Amino acid sequence: MITSCSEKVLDKLRHDILRTPTTASVNKQNKLIITIAYLKQFLIPHGDRLVKWTYDILLAKISSAKTGDALHDRVTKYLVGFLTRCLSFLEAIYNSSLGTLFELTKETLQQSHDNAIWILSLVADQLPEFVIPAFHRYLITQLVDIGNPITMASSTVEDNPINIITMLGREIWNTLLDKHASLVRSSVVDLLESYLLIMDSFTSDRSMNMAEMDQVGEQNIQPYILGYILTLPLISTRLTNECWPVLFKKLYHKNMIGTLLVYEKNIGYSKIRGSSGELVSVSNVFGYWLSNVAFVPDGVIMNHALDVAVMVDTVVYDQRLNLQHLVPSEGKSIMDTFLPSFSHNDISSASIDLVDDWVLPLLNPAPQYQESINQPRETHQLKIPIFFLQLAILKDGTLDTALELVIKLMSRLPIPAVNNFGPSTNSSGYLLRSMMETVEEKWPSFFSTMLEQLFSKAMALNITGNNEDTAKVENIFGNLAIISNDQQGNPMDTSLSPSLLESFSFYMASHWRQVMVLFLNHPSNNCHAMGYRVLLNSKFWQQDQQLQSDDITTICKTFTDSWFKLLKSRYSLVSDNNDDEYNGPGKMDTTLVELQHLIIQCILHETTSSTMLSMLLDAILNGNLDTFPRLDADYSSSSKMSSFLTRVAPGHSSNGTRSGQNGLGPPRYIPNIELLESDTNHKDKIYLDNIRRTANIFSESSKGAISSGSGTQLMEIINSKLPTQSEVSLDLYDEALPHNIPYSHDITNGGAFKDRPVLFLILDQHLTTDPELSMAFIRSIFIYFITFWNLHEVTSKSTCLHFATQLEETLHLLRWMKSVSKIKRHHTNIYLRMSKFLYKFLDAS
Repeated sequence: MITSCSEKVLDKLRHDILRTPTTASVNKQNKLIITIAYLKQFLIPHGDRLVKWTYDILLAKISSAKTGDALHDRVTKYLVGFLTRCLSFLEAIYNSSLGTLFELTKETLQQSHDNAIWILSLVADQLPEFVIPAFHRYLITQLVDIGNPITMASSTVEDNPINIITMLGREIWNTLLDKHASLVRSSVVDLLESYLLIMDSFTSDRSMNMAEMDQVGEQNIQPYILGYILTLPLISTRLTNECWPVLFKKLYHKNMIGTLLVYEKNIGYSKIRGSSGELVSVSNVFGYWLSNVAFVPDGVIMNHALDVAVMVDTVVYDQRLNLQHLVPSEGKSIMDTFLPSFSHNDISSASIDLVDDWVLPLLNPAPQYQESINQPRETHQLKIPIFFLQLAILKDGTLDTALELVIKLMSRLPIPAVNNFGPSTNSSGYLLRSMMETVEEKWPSFFSTMLEQLFSKAMALNITGNNEDTAKVENIFGNLAIISNDQQGNPMDTSLSPSLLESFSFYMASHWRQVMVLFLNHPSNNCHAMGYRVLLNSKFWQQDQQLQSDDITTICKTFTDSWFKLLKSRYSLVSDNNDDEYNGPGKMDTTLVELQHLIIQCILHETTSSTMLSMLLDAILNGNLDTFPRLDADYSSSSKMSSFLTRVAPGHSSNGTRSGQNGLGPPRYIPNIELLESDTNHKDKIYLDNIRRTANIFSESSKGAISSGSGTQLMEIINSKLPTQSEVSLDLYDEALPHNIPYSHDITNGGAFKDRPVLFLILDQHLTTDPELSMAFIRSIFIYFITFWNLHEVTSKSTCLHFATQLEETLHLLRWMKSVSKIKRHHTNIYLRMSKFLYKFLDAS
C-alpha cells in the first residue's frame, strides 16, 4: 500500500506499470490498478504531479505498444480513467489542471504527435464541457505570452513557439470538432458574447472605467478575447468555417460590427501582443489583419466572400467610422478585392438571406429597420449590393436561381403609395433594373419567363387572402410599376433597356386581361392604382402587329367600363350626410388618376384613339356618369318630366331626365351657384369631381395631340352620335317657341346636354377649334332650354333653384353666347333673340 507521493514511490510504480506486459494475468493487473487508485488521496497537495505522472506513463505505454489491442489493456484503460477523474476533480477545485494537460500535450506534440493528440482526445471525450472552454483560455494566454501570429512574421522553423501553439490549436480543435462540433461552436459564440457584454456595459454606462470593465467576466482574458477570435482563421480553418455563420449573424445584427469598431477605436479595450513584444490595441492592427488575414484570396474568410461583402457594405456606410474612401468609385475599389475569391468553385453561400436580411434593411423604411443608424440607401449607395447580387447569380450559373432571387426581390421590396414615388423607389427600381439587365444578358429569355412566374406567384398569393400574401401581391405590382416607370427625372438612373421594355409590352398585350383581373381583385386601392400604372408603363395597346381590331375594342370597352364603375363606386366610399369624409381628390382617388392617364394615352395612340373616344362618349350618352347607386324613393325624375318630350315632340319617348334638387335625391352640378354653396353635400361634391375628371380626359388628350387633329376627330365622333342640321328656319323657331321645338335634332341634342353636364365641359374645349359645329350644338341647346324653362312643371315652382343643375347649365349657355358672338358677329342677333326667352324666365324666378 502506498503511504506517500514521493518521487521514489511514483518512479517505482511507473517502472512496474511499464514492465508489466499487456498479457499479464488479471490478478497482477488488478494489483497495479488498486495501487494507482490509492494515489487519489494525494490529489489536493500533488495534483499537477499526478496529472503529469499519469500522462507520461500513458504516452510511454502507447508509444511502446506494438498492436492496437495493446492500447486497450485493463491497466491502460484505468490510467485514462484515472487521469480523467483527476482532471475533473482538480478543475472543479482549482480551475487550472487542464492547463497542465495542454502544456504536456504541447511539449510532446512534435516528438509523439499522434499519441499526444490521442490522449487529449480521450480526456476530451469524457470531459468536453471542461476541456473546450479551458482550451480557449489556454490558447488565449499562450498568444498573450508568446505572441500572436497576426503581428508576428511567419516562420518556417517547426519549433517556433508560435508555430507550435498554432499547430496545437489546429490539431485539438479539429479533433474536438469530430465528436463535439456543437459544443465547440457554442463555446466560440460564448466568447464573443462575453466580449459583447463588456462592450454593451460600457456603451450603456459611459462612466465605467477600465478597471470596472475588467470585472465583468474573467479579467485575465477578457481584453484578449477579440484578438483571439481574429486569430482563429490562422489557427484552424475548420473551426472558423464551423463558427462563421453564427458569428457573422451576431455581428451583422443591428450593425453590431459597426458598434464594435467604434468602441475599439474610441476605447481601445482589446489588446494583442505586437511584433516587438508590447501589447497593442486591436484597432491599431485591424487594417493589417484585413489585408493579411481577411482579404487573402485563398484564405478561409474569403471563402465566405458574400458575407464579407455584406459586412464591408455595412461598415462603409456607417457614418461613425468614416470609411467613405472604401466606397466604389471610378477605377479600383474595394470590390476588386473580392473578385479573385469568386473564381473559386467552393465559395460558401451567404450566411443570411441576401434579400430579407441585407437588401430590405437597406431600402425599407419600416419601423423594424429604423433601429439602424444609417438612413435608407440612395441610388448611388447601392453599388456594392448590386455588384455582389449580380455576382452571386452569375456564380451559381442557373436560371432558376436568378428567377428565385429576382422574384423574391419583386415580392418583398416594399413600395409606397403610387403617388409618393421618390428616392426610395428610385433606389428599388435601380437595384431591380440592374439585376434584370445583367441576368437578361446571360439568359435572353429571362424577363418574359420572370413575368410569367411572377404573375403565377401573384395569383397563388391572392387566393390565400392573408395579409402577408396580399402585401406581397401589392409589392409585385408596385415594383413592376417602379422598374418600368419613366426615370428621366433621375440623373442617377435609367429606364429598362428598349429590349426589355419591348418584351414587357409584348407580354402585357397577351396577358393584360388576366393581369387586370388579378390587381382589381386585390383589397388594396394602392394595388389597383399600381396595376393601372403597370398597364400604362407597358404601352401594350401600341402593339399594333399583335393586337387585332377585336382586341382594341375589348381594351377600350374594358377601360371605359372600369372608369365609370370607379366613378359610381365613389358615392359609397363615404357615409350619408357626412361631408367631412369627402375632401376632394385624395388617397381614394389614386386609382382614378392612374386609370385616367391610361385612357388618355390610349386616345393619343392613333390605332386606339377613335375607338376609345367613341366608347367614352357612348357611355356618357347612355347616362353612365349620371347614374347613381341610390335614388330617393320620393323623387322620380321620370314621373316629374315624363310629359315634357311628349308635348314638345309627339311620339318621342323620354329615358328619364334627371333634374337637380337639394336634400334627398340625385346629386346636383352646381359649381358656380353661390347661393347653394352652403347647401352642397358630399354627393354633390363627388358628382362635380366625377364630371371634371371625365372632361379632363378629353381636355388632356386634346392638348397632347393638337398636331394630330384629335380635337377635330372628337367633334366628328360627337356629331356622328348627335347629328346637327346646318340649315334651319328662324321663322319656324319664332312660331314654335317657347312651348314647342320644330326640329327633332334639337330635341335629341338638347336633351343629351341637359342631362349630361360633362358635355358642356367637353364642348368648351372646341368652341374655337370647330366653331361651325359648336354653334350648331349651341343652337340646339338654347332652343331646348328655352322650351324647358317654359314648361308648366318648371314655371309652377317658386324658384328655379329647384332645377339647380339645369340652371347651372343655362348660365354656361349664356357664357357661350358671349363667346360665340365675338367669334361670329353675324350670329349675334340670332342668339340675342333666343336668349331673351331665357332671361325673361330667369328674371321672373
